[in-house]
This record gives sequence, structure tokens and C-alpha cells, in this order.
Amino acid sequence: MQTSEFDVRAAVIGTPAETFQAAVDDLIEELAYRPHLVAPRVAWDAARGVVSVEVKTAAPDRATATSMVREELSEIIPAIVASFERFRVEASPA
Repeated sequence: MQTSEFDVRAAVIGTPAETFQAAVDDLIEELAYRPHLVAPRVAWDAARGVVSVEVKTAAPDRATATSMVREELSEIIPAIVASFERFRVEASPA
């Protein structure tokens, strides 16, 4: 099966700044444990009030890349960032 590389972005919405600041290192560490999620970046976007997560991954198509990262984040985020409203994930070709 042929795969392509995708840039996948996620926004964690409704996270208080204090909660995020306490969890950012743990979030980056957890993403780094997953070898199929390459070059993880996590940042606080104060203007939008969201945590921004970006990774690169290989998948057969955009929908699979989005689903794969959504599944990983659905395990990681609740365990580390105890307070959030929701998150959304979208992928684009790298």
C-alpha cells in the first residue's frame, strides 16, 4: 500500500492557560513515544485560546492520517490535559 506524508494539525479548545502550561512538556513527551508521529510541536495560541498540536505522519490518504492522529490524541489529551472542551484534527499533504 502506497503512503504519502501529511501534516496533521489539531486544536485543543477550552484549555485554561494554566492547565496547558503545566502539561506542555508531558504532551510533547507522549507524542514523541509514538514513532509514526514525526516532529511533534505543541504551542499555546493565546489569541485563539487553543492548544495547537502539529505532527507529520505517513498514511494512504488524508482521511486515514486525520483518523490516526485523532485516535492517538483521544488517548493522550484526556490523560494529560484534564480540562478541555473538545479538540479537532485536520490533515493536509506535506
